Amino acid sequence: RDRQKYAALITSLMDKDCRYLLDTLLYNPEVYKGPPFFVPDEQVQSLFGKSCDIELLQSLDALTDREKARGMDFFTEKVHLITLKTN
Repeated sequence: RDRQKYAALITSLMDKDCRYLLDTLLYNPEVYKGPPFFVPDEQVQSLFGKSCDIELLQSLDALTDREKARGMDFFTEKVHLITLKTN
């Protein structure tokens, strides 16, 4: 999982009109290791924030019986719109 290389590749492929949707999941990584993998908001910001604007489009409680059976007490799905910053 080399997220820095992935983010660098994605931003290198973007042009000024590109709209990139990033779906992330928040949960307690000490309770469940994934997949799907935990991606904190701070990491999204550190990976894309220098060259891109990040807009949170949606945040929803996605906790179901499946996650509860894995020991999770929260499971949040977030959808981010990522666009290149304009100078």
